[in-house]
Amino acid sequence: MKKLENEKVILTSNNDKIILTDHRIHMKVKDWGIDYSIGIFLEDISSIEVKYKSSLILLLAGIISIVGSVFYGLSENQSNIMVLGLILGLILLAFWWFSRQHIVSISPNGGAKLNFSIQGFDAEKVEDFVWKVSKAKAERVRNF
Repeated sequence: MKKLENEKVILTSNNDKIILTDHRIHMKVKDWGIDYSIGIFLEDISSIEVKYKSSLILLLAGIISIVGSVFYGLSENQSNIMVLGLILGLILLAFWWFSRQHIVSISPNGGAKLNFSIQGFDAEKVEDFVWKVSKAKAERVRNF
C-alpha cells in the first residue's frame, strides 16, 4: 500500500494484511489463486461488526446422528449401526468445528465490506482493534 501525503500507520494486523492509518483502513490478500485489495477511508465507515460464523446444519446433523444412532442401536440391539452412526456424527461435528470463523466486517457508506478472519485472537485483542479503528475514525472526522 502506498501511503498518502502525511498519512501515518497506526497499526498492522494479520501479518501486515490489514493496515490502519490515520486516513484509511486497507486490506491486501495475496495467496494461491487470490489477489484482493480493498481500502476504506475512515470517514466513510458506517459500522464495525464482530461475529462468529459456522455451519449450523453440520452441528445439527452431527448431534442427530449421534443421538439417533445411540437410541436405534440400544433399542434394536444393533451395535454395528450404532458405531457407524457415532463415527458419522463425530465426523460431522469435526467438520462443524473447522467451519467456525471469527470475522470482523467493516462497512462503508455504500461499497464493498472489508471482511477478514481473526482466528487465534483473544476477545481483548479484537476489542482493542475495534477501539483503535473507532478512535482513528473519530479523529479523522473531527479533523476532516
